[in-house]
Amino acid sequence: MRGNAFIILLMSALALAALSYAPGAVVGSSRIYAPAVISGSGTGSLTTISLVVVNGSGNVSIAGPVQVSQDTLVSAQDAARAASSYLRKAESGYDFTYGISGAANVSGPSGGLAMALLAVSALKGEPDQLDFAATGTISGSGRVGAIGGVYDKASAAKAKGLSFMLVPYVNNSSFEAEQYVLAQAAFGILIVPVANLSQALLYSSSPSLAASNKASYRFYTNYNLSLPDGASECAAGNCTMQQFGSLANYTFNLSRREISALPDSLSAVRAELLNSLSQDAAIAGKGYLYLGANLAFLDYINAFLFEHANYSVDSAAALVSSTGEACASLRAPPLTRYNYEYVLGGGLRQQWAEQTLSVAANVLSTAPEIDSDQIASVVNGVAQATAWCGSAEYMYSIAKGLGGNASSVIGIGQLASRVTAEAGRYASLNSLYSESADAALAARNYPLALLSASYAVAFSQAVPNGSAEGLAGEALRIASNATFGTWALQFSNEARFYAYQAQLPVGSSLKLAYAQQAYQIAQLAVALSSSFSVISSNMSESAARAYKIDEGQKIVLNVLWAGGVPPYRVSWYSDRAACTENSTKLGSYDVNGTSASLTVQPVNSTYYCASVTDSSSAQAAVATFSAYVSVEGALDGLISGSVQGQPAAGQLLSMLALVVVVMAAAVAALAIELYRFKRSIRMRPGRRRER
Repeated sequence: MRGNAFIILLMSALALAALSYAPGAVVGSSRIYAPAVISGSGTGSLTTISLVVVNGSGNVSIAGPVQVSQDTLVSAQDAARAASSYLRKAESGYDFTYGISGAANVSGPSGGLAMALLAVSALKGEPDQLDFAATGTISGSGRVGAIGGVYDKASAAKAKGLSFMLVPYVNNSSFEAEQYVLAQAAFGILIVPVANLSQALLYSSSPSLAASNKASYRFYTNYNLSLPDGASECAAGNCTMQQFGSLANYTFNLSRREISALPDSLSAVRAELLNSLSQDAAIAGKGYLYLGANLAFLDYINAFLFEHANYSVDSAAALVSSTGEACASLRAPPLTRYNYEYVLGGGLRQQWAEQTLSVAANVLSTAPEIDSDQIASVVNGVAQATAWCGSAEYMYSIAKGLGGNASSVIGIGQLASRVTAEAGRYASLNSLYSESADAALAARNYPLALLSASYAVAFSQAVPNGSAEGLAGEALRIASNATFGTWALQFSNEARFYAYQAQLPVGSSLKLAYAQQAYQIAQLAVALSSSFSVISSNMSESAARAYKIDEGQKIVLNVLWAGGVPPYRVSWYSDRAACTENSTKLGSYDVNGTSASLTVQPVNSTYYCASVTDSSSAQAAVATFSAYVSVEGALDGLISGSVQGQPAAGQLLSMLALVVVVMAAAVAALAIELYRFKRSIRMRPGRRRER
């Protein structure tokens, strides 16, 4: 009897076991939340993914919604494979049927992580996982990959009341990591990065462990400041260290104001950025002025991004537009032998800002789906442009104070063309600099083209293989050749700074990174030293003057330009606004010499312009440069200017733009005889909109 009972029990157990492994038998089911970005609207949505696992032959399918893209189906297949591998089960013994609710159509692979977590839960017969959300791609081996729209997705998860969201791991100094921290601060939901399925399972099962591994962003690097001071004397060229120091202070003040404006809800971010700014100031205090200011510039961008985190497409577009208008209103003062580094430095930054804003506007106008990532990239670009244009305006004010006679840069057109063409080879690596060089070359602004192309080439050169010590030593050797001017000195100092960091006791990978940075900056320092030396040595004074000649306030407009091969053609224009190629042409004639004059009865608030080209030019180009002349009573207060040019066929050599403001007060009785009053010339930038 006992034996019969044992046999009956054994047979029952075998029958139950056979039933559980019968084809179609349910192994387990589960649900999880997966955030998504709604196609076409760029807003976040929370979908629910369900899964039923049955005994089968390895089929993976998605039962709903109406439309599912192929990459979503592939993601589901990878999820099933990763889960089966993690549990050491044969995927081929099961069928996986997913369902997605909360969306009419689904595309993209970012639900892969959630699907893998579901598969593990269902295969183990565990319950639903509805206290958190998960987003990220998944590979068959269980590696979690990048996604977009984290800000929108965090918003949707928080609206559901979830406590945390699993996201792909990224480097904590990357733009994506900053987006994680920004979303975390904005919505009060923990963003928890995971690198693989194992980590995701660990954190999903322990909210306290997830909280201890929330997203972080490294706002700055802790540098060792026990190093020699930066050099403060230029070996050649202008060395305007006092003015450069004031420019650095401008950047620090700009950054401090932006950081201090962050709300109390971002107090932790504000404290981090203020700590960073304090170190930046200490670096500048050691003589590394440009490096300290450049790091403060990065602090400004970070603060700006957090301040404008909630921007929509429309508000971002308005920000791009207003920033562009403000930047475009800036006018550089005339180039002189004393101020050219600041005129050109400001011109570079103004041009970089315009290029960056153009890219931002294009993103907003052409992207089929604008999500939070794209808006953040636009705001990031606006932050850079705002800081660049602010710096440009400040550099122009420095240039105005340095004064000097207006000058043209002669004979560098071919060199600028050659270096710009070389920069074009690296457009995919440094499009900002190469495209800026192209734009400057097209405008025949050869000094700007040469400088911007120098940036592109220097930053695109491959760093040679070698040890950190070897590269650091080579960087120091190269930097020692950057001897001309203030900017070359500052970049030479920056190269030395990173070379010194590479020689300190830090990790081997960090040593190498510092050494590589030192090498690239040294290359830039030498390139700028050479470019500024060429610009300085090819600079020739040209001037524009106006003289009053009678009591009726007739004046003579006189333009002088650098020497070349005459004859030249001088074309005169007038306009109620800044002169353009559409302005009224007053006349055009050839001149054998280096000066020309025009007598006019000035009209109130009218611009008078002269363009000087080679006489073989088919059309005289009109530049956007403007200067200012004030006629006061019987005596003239005169300000004049010219622009850079190239004395070759069909190219602009010099431009005079004079705004004549005739005072309403009557002139006292004067003698009938001809008077010519020549006053000293002062330089002043063209009018710009105050912001």
